[in-house]
Amino acid sequence: MDLPKAEDLVSCGDSEYLENLARLLIRAGFGSSGVFVGTITPEEALSIGKREGPHAGTRQVACKNPYCAYHYALGVDKGPQENTRQAACGDPRYAYLYAFQVDKGPRDDTRQAACGDSGYSYLYALDVDKEYREETWGPVQGTEWENRYRTEIGVPLPLAIRRLLLFSGSS
Repeated sequence: MDLPKAEDLVSCGDSEYLENLARLLIRAGFGSSGVFVGTITPEEALSIGKREGPHAGTRQVACKNPYCAYHYALGVDKGPQENTRQAACGDPRYAYLYAFQVDKGPRDDTRQAACGDSGYSYLYALDVDKEYREETWGPVQGTEWENRYRTEIGVPLPLAIRRLLLFSGSS
């Protein structure tokens, strides 16, 4: 579809003029709110998305910030999208929250990102994986979270100790 020329917009009737002007503005990058998508902040994109519903343009801008990407997925899309997940993985907190509240389950990419912080690594193991995993155990070792991980999630005994226990019981 060709964009209308300026002289066509002026010469047509009022309703047709407004429809053509709206099409022109949308194709030029303005959302239905009249805000140029290229100049808005991620926070503004999130706000527009909440008000007007999901749109690729506002989602793309929201994905410039992990907080906004996570909240866009949770409150606007109401489900996971690859680009919002990738953006949320830019911060361990929002990677954990995305896995827990948006994906509602574990994924390698969100786990890896959450493990960038020992506290979110622990929470990922507790709330998302719901089990011990080497990927989440490593970051908590030697931190304030280690004892809680051992107590609430559990850590398997090293193989050498398991073998010793296994063979010491047999006669």
